[in-house]
Amino acid sequence: MLDGMNIFFAPDYSRDNPYQTSLASALGNADCRVRFLSHYKRALPLSRGLSTSGERYDLLHLHWPDPYFRAPAGSSAAHSCLRALRHPLDLALLIRRHPLVVTAHNLLPHSTSPLSSRNMRITYQAANRVIAHSTAAAMAVCNTFRISDEKVVVIPHGDLADSLPTPPDRHTAR
Repeated sequence: MLDGMNIFFAPDYSRDNPYQTSLASALGNADCRVRFLSHYKRALPLSRGLSTSGERYDLLHLHWPDPYFRAPAGSSAAHSCLRALRHPLDLALLIRRHPLVVTAHNLLPHSTSPLSSRNMRITYQAANRVIAHSTAAAMAVCNTFRISDEKVVVIPHGDLADSLPTPPDRHTAR
């Protein structure tokens, strides 16, 4: 089923998070080609970023939606509001052409804005599939954002200990 698929991951946190790299490697072993979305456009960054990438793709895997509706630190209230308000249009344009898979790492972003909950709900509802890392997380996503449990797939996060640096000893950490 996955043979030969071209998949884009967004955003590209592969340098900072081994989860994306490990998943991309596993998909590569299943004959998929994974690319990271890096052509960000100011307006409609997902749909325009993919359309200007110049590459054919079969699926977008959105790992963390909030960078696409959260304004950078220090932005004006008006700029923050505009970024949050454009997200549903960006998603609508995106899903007209290709399927969307979203990983529900968290129910809500760590940094929230007034429209964060709405934008997360719209994102999960627009997705063809939502990946949750446990049965409890899947239930929480379904209940919180009013999505069908048939849309949610449970895939455990996995152990990233081998790819993380060794933690400092207790004395150094303190």
